[in-house]
Amino acid sequence: MAPSRGLYALLRRSQSRPNWAVQSFRRFSELARIATDTSRRSLVFISRLTDPYINLSIEHYLLQKTPPESKVLFLYVNRPCVVLGRNQNPWVEANLPFLSANRVDLVRRRSGGGTVFHDLGNVNYSVICPISMFDRDTHAQMVVRALQKVGGKHTRVNERHDIVQDMNEPGLNKEDRFEGDLRPFKVSGSAYKLTRLRSLHHGTCLLHSENLPRIDQYLKSLVKKYITARGVDSVRSNVANVIPKLDNDAFIKAVIDQWHDLYGQEGGELQIHEADNYADVPEVMKGCAELMSPEWIYGQTPQFTYGRRTEKGKNLEFTARNGVITEATLRSQSNLDSNQALSDRLTGSVLYDTMLQAKTPFAEILYDRKPDDVLDSLRLSL
Repeated sequence: MAPSRGLYALLRRSQSRPNWAVQSFRRFSELARIATDTSRRSLVFISRLTDPYINLSIEHYLLQKTPPESKVLFLYVNRPCVVLGRNQNPWVEANLPFLSANRVDLVRRRSGGGTVFHDLGNVNYSVICPISMFDRDTHAQMVVRALQKVGGKHTRVNERHDIVQDMNEPGLNKEDRFEGDLRPFKVSGSAYKLTRLRSLHHGTCLLHSENLPRIDQYLKSLVKKYITARGVDSVRSNVANVIPKLDNDAFIKAVIDQWHDLYGQEGGELQIHEADNYADVPEVMKGCAELMSPEWIYGQTPQFTYGRRTEKGKNLEFTARNGVITEATLRSQSNLDSNQALSDRLTGSVLYDTMLQAKTPFAEILYDRKPDDVLDSLRLSL
């Protein structure tokens, strides 16, 4: 889904805004100037945009362009979206028809790790530091201290470097809750990206997501059982909102306070607001276009094989790499020879039509349409 408008970085002073937003700039190009200023060793950026493609492109810009010795904190909130890791398979990780029906964006980020769900009740944090400072727990512990300051008293970093909160089963009546029955629920997951000089640690934090009951539906693939895939599988965890449910700005302020305790306030804090045009920083515009493209979302998928016995007794199998079918076979019990017409017609075809922005016929199978119906529509039989 393309952004309806562009953006400036309007970093304006206002009595109604939190007092930790201390700097004022007029255009998005000013963000670029400040981000590349070698005299600033510690910077905080707060995005008030909710477009995941733009926010992740700003994050990537900060990773690439901020000075090698600088330390950067970037905080943002996205509209509802499912965010894949760099080396994951969207057909395995998400319920694509359900996402489409509910207008939930599908995003592939540039870092590794598993699939996560974002919405307006989830605040995302990114920490960019020199590679020599990289540590999986340092900034997760920073976020835990922030959570504890605003009421998340049972939060901690676990052995997987996730942030969990020890709590009773969500939904229990107050009289049924016991301190001794606490068990961990994941409230924040992390992913990482390392370059020659820089490290990126970014994570989520579930504060007050209204979509919590639907997250399993968003992330439950309809066709995973038919797919053998390379790449990274997500590790499923029990998730919950932080208790008590927190206001986004209260959490953001608490994280910034902890950041200042670690690194001081010398570089300032900048807010990014939506307005008219984001072409002032071509790298961000280019990065956003790439993240939104089917070639990136689907075409970066590692090799996988789909295999299924249809209701009409046919054995259908195809292999795809980078969203392109490399091999296809169709057999029946009575005919062990594969259908050469199927192979000839489908080998080399893409699973997503990049020009028409529509699913190709075989992609319909990956949306759990009955294979026999697709084969009949293509007039392919044995």
